[in-house]
Amino acid sequence: ISNFLSERYGKELEVVRNLPFRDLEDSGLSDVKITSDLSATSVNNNTSYLLYQGVLNQGRGLEALIKSMHNIPDIPLWIAGDGDIKKDLEALVLQESLTGRIRFLGKLAPAKLKEITNNAAIGFNLLDPNNKNYYYSLANKYFDYMMGGIPSISMNFPEYAMIHNDIPFSVLIDTLEEKEIVDATLSLLKNKKKYKEIQANCVLASQKYNWQTEEKQLLEFYENVRIKP
Repeated sequence: ISNFLSERYGKELEVVRNLPFRDLEDSGLSDVKITSDLSATSVNNNTSYLLYQGVLNQGRGLEALIKSMHNIPDIPLWIAGDGDIKKDLEALVLQESLTGRIRFLGKLAPAKLKEITNNAAIGFNLLDPNNKNYYYSLANKYFDYMMGGIPSISMNFPEYAMIHNDIPFSVLIDTLEEKEIVDATLSLLKNKKKYKEIQANCVLASQKYNWQTEEKQLLEFYENVRIKP
């Protein structure tokens, strides 16, 4: 997006990402120990639910995620957030006879959302690839899951792919087809080694992708544009 706008307006733009603050005492990373082979101890003791956090509107893959729960057994889905399609999603859950498997949490205070995120098994960051704004985006929840120490499932879009090639702390999928969501989810739930490797990568990534690191770019930007006497 920065490159596009730079070309359009003939101005050089700086990118400062809205990354989460890294606080080991208040995140899902505090109990993680990484060994030399990058395996990790369990981050969460109660990884008993899947989690979507964020706005509930069109293009977030929520309909496909809900329907995919028919083929993801033994674990519920919690949906944290609100939006203009919440009632439609609740109706879909009822229509699909999934009321016992899917829970809507509504809007949550940041501290409560962080607690729920840190104790989830897997986080979801699903977006419509036909929406160019989504396609070139980099969602906050992608890093919130990472900072919570939980593996996530995200889209194989340019920005996510670039970070994934650096430190793969998420499983990337190409489409919002239910089978692809199911396969990616089960690959994490059933493959303990893979799950722990991604957990370990969450820890590594949190040391690089955090606000303490990112704010330095913002301060440098301010310094460069500051009007000096």
